[in-house]
Amino acid sequence: MDDKWADKQRGIGSYNSMFGELKIPGVEGLSYRVTLGLNLRSTQRGTYTGMGVFSDTPTAASSASLDKSLTTNWTVENLITYERFFDKHHLTANALYAAEQTHYDRSYVTATDIPSDHFQFWNLGQAPADKITVNPNNQHYEVTGLKSYMARAMYDYDSRYMFLASYRRDGSSRLAPGHKWIDYAAFSGGWNIARESFMENTGQWLDELKLRVGWGITSNQAVRPYATQGRLGIRPYNFGGQFSTGYYVSETPNKDLGWEFSRTWNVGVDFSVLNNRLSGTLEWYTGITNDVIQ
Repeated sequence: MDDKWADKQRGIGSYNSMFGELKIPGVEGLSYRVTLGLNLRSTQRGTYTGMGVFSDTPTAASSASLDKSLTTNWTVENLITYERFFDKHHLTANALYAAEQTHYDRSYVTATDIPSDHFQFWNLGQAPADKITVNPNNQHYEVTGLKSYMARAMYDYDSRYMFLASYRRDGSSRLAPGHKWIDYAAFSGGWNIARESFMENTGQWLDELKLRVGWGITSNQAVRPYATQGRLGIRPYNFGGQFSTGYYVSETPNKDLGWEFSRTWNVGVDFSVLNNRLSGTLEWYTGITNDVIQ
């Protein structure tokens, strides 16, 4: 029975990352960090059912299938950081360039009338040519990429007043030409009221009281790869007494498909009392989303 039936699966995954950091000589507080990542995942499933197995007919044809997929993803991030303390002033600035790419391919083949149980699913090419099927709906190939630029500055004075401003630019291969890039910014500020002089008498029971407000834009590019190019479907038909296969447009191209983005406001209060025995946050949030991806 071992030769007459099989259903074997296996998967291999490797997830790797490494980084290096360098303090720039001659400039206090300036450093450079590079992070590299490489992920790999391979899967395979093979099935075989011999002649007459699981069938009421002893001469039922044997069948086999082989399904293979491979996914690779690499990422590189370059980050420059400048951080300094000037008396009660604290400044941190960052600049980032990052890129990533994901590659995925899958192949699925089936066959019947395998000439020998010993072949199982290992050599489907031994089956008669007209008994080998490659279903186009189960063949996949995708390559997607993303590039990002970012600049950010954070400042606080005496841990009482805090400000942050950031700018980001992203480009996605998933979106239509002329709409691949988006620019967006964010700003926020905080006031640590508990550190003010007029709050000194509350120190025995109040540990933290912070008011913060923020505004920013977030983005989304979660669309199927190549969705902007449209899609063709396959339709079998009979023409002149001969069987043929034709193609038709099942999904029209979208030359205007771009980023979905949301503008958001956020106001919050963080508090902690009784030696941090009780803490909590009060939050108000609103957002408006434009160019919704469906």
